Amino acid sequence: MKKILIITAILNFNLYYAQENFKCMKIKGEVLVRKEFKEEFMQLNKDDILTIFDFIDLMEEGQLELYGNEKYYKLNGPLALHLQYLRDKTKNELAIFLAESLIMKNKKNGNIKPDDNNQIKTTSIYGSQNSKSKGQEIQYDGLAERKLNGAKYLFNLEYYNSSIIFALETFKLHPFLKKKSEDYLLFIDKLYELGFLEEALEEYQEAKKNASDVEIIKKIDKKIQKIKNELE
Repeated sequence: MKKILIITAILNFNLYYAQENFKCMKIKGEVLVRKEFKEEFMQLNKDDILTIFDFIDLMEEGQLELYGNEKYYKLNGPLALHLQYLRDKTKNELAIFLAESLIMKNKKNGNIKPDDNNQIKTTSIYGSQNSKSKGQEIQYDGLAERKLNGAKYLFNLEYYNSSIIFALETFKLHPFLKKKSEDYLLFIDKLYELGFLEEALEEYQEAKKNASDVEIIKKIDKKIQKIKNELE
C-alpha cells in the first residue's frame, strides 16, 4: 500500500508541475544545463526555457537569473541543482521522500520481507524503523560541492523541505561531503525542527561518525541524547 501511495504522489507531482517553466532572463559566464532524458550538458543561453526536469550547473564565475513561479531567482556559481526543487515541497512530500529512502535502505540491507512494505513510516507523522547503508560515492569536477551549494541556496530561500531532500540526496551520492560537519548539521537541525525525530537521530549519528572537531562532536552528542529522551 505504501508503494502505491508513493507512486501516486509522484504521478500527481509530474502531472501538476509538468507545465512549470523557467525563462532565462540573464546569463553570465559558464552556465550549463542537462535537459531531461539527456546525459550531456550544454551551454545555457538567454531566453532559453527550462522545465522542472532540467538540471543546471553554474561554474565558479557563472551567474543566472531565472523567472518562474511568478518569481525571479538570482543564482551565482559555483552552484548546481535540479529545477524541481526551485519551489518548496510540502512536508508530506518530504515525509514521502524519507519513507522511500527508508524502503531503499532496507532493501539494500535485506531487511524487508514481503509483508514489511506496509509498515514503513516516518516519525513526523507515524514514527519509523531505522536502518543504515552507505551511499555509492560519486565525485567528479567539483559537482558534489556545487550541488551542496545548491541545497544551501534553497535553504536560504527558506525552501526548507526542498533543501533537505536535495541535501540528503547529495550526501548519499557523495558521502565525503558528510565531513563538512557544519553544512551537514544545517540540514539535520532543520529536519529535527520539522519533527522528523528518528530520521534526524540517524543523521546525527552519521554526522558524529564523520566529524573530526571535538567541540562539534560534543554538540552532536547533546542533540542525540535530547532526541533519545524525547523518544522514550
